[in-house]
Amino acid sequence: MPDNRQQSFDEIYGPPENFLEIEVRNPRTHGMGRSMYTDYEILCRTNIPAFKLRASSVRRRYSDFEYFRDILERESARVTIPPLPGKVFTNRFSDDVIEGRRAGLEKFLKIVVGPPPSADRQQGPRRLRPSASPHPSSPPPAAPKRLRVAPARVPNKLRKRHAPRCQPRSDTPLERVSSSDM
Repeated sequence: MPDNRQQSFDEIYGPPENFLEIEVRNPRTHGMGRSMYTDYEILCRTNIPAFKLRASSVRRRYSDFEYFRDILERESARVTIPPLPGKVFTNRFSDDVIEGRRAGLEKFLKIVVGPPPSADRQQGPRRLRPSASPHPSSPPPAAPKRLRVAPARVPNKLRKRHAPRCQPRSDTPLERVSSSDM
């Protein structure tokens, strides 16, 4: 049923609903010969309070996108991650190939981190939600658990060799604190 109420002045001219815009632009080719590569500027604009900056920019290579996609596939096994534009083996530094790849990388990012359809706005992007329900009346899925990264295990042999040498100075007494003193 359509909403026929008239919008208030604040609704018309107030700040827009939360948005997240991602743009892949300004491809640059670096190096010479076999060490040539192209990187792309990723520009992110948002008014979402969780972001510290309203606009940010970073440069990334195609291999960084591959790494990001691999992480997404590993961490979200129940979600289909869209493909990246295909690898190119001939004329990979031509303007047409670079522009096609730029457009494909932008499309990939917009699907992965872009805004959800308006009906699902409260639940997050549909493609990144585990077991998205096709029924709007069903309750939203539980929030995903935060992932914790386990610290790397360092072999004792290396730990002893590379550990900082923390020794008390000879003129200061070393006090032992027991649990009863705390």
